[in-house]
Amino acid sequence: MEYKTDSLLVHLARAGDEDACEKLVKKNYSSIYQYCLLHINDPYEAEDLTQEVFTRFFSNLYRYKEY
Repeated sequence: MEYKTDSLLVHLARAGDEDACEKLVKKNYSSIYQYCLLHINDPYEAEDLTQEVFTRFFSNLYRYKEY
């Protein structure tokens, strides 16, 4: 599997590349879920919240700016 930076994956996702979207989710899902679980201590709520994070992320991809 080819390594791609988050920045490149976001750029590709903005262009409609579904594979890039999937890679972003796979790359970050676990850490976001663990963060949510640590703070709310409910696996079902942590799962829902993690999904909400990705929903909002992809809804706002057009706002992403590289610095």
